[in-house]
Amino acid sequence: MESAIAVYQPPKEDSLTARINISMFPTFVNEELTADIRDISLLKDFQGIKTHHTKKGVWDIYSRPEYGVSNFPEGETSIHSMLALYERKGETQHAILRSSTSPIDEQQFMQDLDAFTRHYTERPFIFGFPSKLTTFYNQIQAFAYMAVGAGIGLGTVSLTNPSGLYTPLGVLIGMVAVPAVFMTANVLSEKRAKNKISAPGQYFTGDTAKRVLSLEKEHSNVTAIQRELYRALQEENQELTPERFLTHGYERMHDDLIQEGKENIDQEGHVKPELLEDMVNVVRTMLKIPRRPPQFA
Repeated sequence: MESAIAVYQPPKEDSLTARINISMFPTFVNEELTADIRDISLLKDFQGIKTHHTKKGVWDIYSRPEYGVSNFPEGETSIHSMLALYERKGETQHAILRSSTSPIDEQQFMQDLDAFTRHYTERPFIFGFPSKLTTFYNQIQAFAYMAVGAGIGLGTVSLTNPSGLYTPLGVLIGMVAVPAVFMTANVLSEKRAKNKISAPGQYFTGDTAKRVLSLEKEHSNVTAIQRELYRALQEENQELTPERFLTHGYERMHDDLIQEGKENIDQEGHVKPELLEDMVNVVRTMLKIPRRPPQFA
């Protein structure tokens, strides 16, 4: 039995997007997250288990206790996942996914979800910048705080220096100082909030949650192509190793041909025969495997 050399592992949050940082303009926002997160191709193996109502919306909870992501040349990685989709005003606004190679405790997930809801999703506006993980209004608030800071700076200078000589400097200081105070408070509150979550590195939110599910599907599609190609070529050359096949064959294939293979995989995970034959011929040439002579009855 050959050991797997292309093994799927759930990505870490750091490998997909930067963690929370002191930034007035976040890059990790759900602006593009709509109902397409419920795409059946991504959620077909999940089972809806419950709904969880909050003050402002409702979470739909899905579970996928054990899902096999195939590896090359054989075997699979068992992935355990729980997914929560947040609906408010008839729209799917937020998604939170936990993905792990170990079983996930449902009660712990629900406790984490309550922490996400309290500290991120439904975090009161008055407590500072909303979380960069799950809210939409960061840039608007940044400008609002700068405007407030400018007003405070202008008012302070007007009282202390009626001549107006230092008015521009006061406005500038106010525009910088007020947002900085709120940003510092926000970072500290983010840190406290993250301490309430049991396994931050296993959680993905928004479009990143959708990307993790897409990565699983992508890995399975790539593995399906690799397995079929390898088996077909190994029938012609028993000495062909998985390592040589990947390094000198598959990885040298043109991206367009691989993409065409991904788009022509059936429900059972098989590439269309005519396309598979073309791919085999390409890799056979790269590996310098003699073409098998035709068999006559």
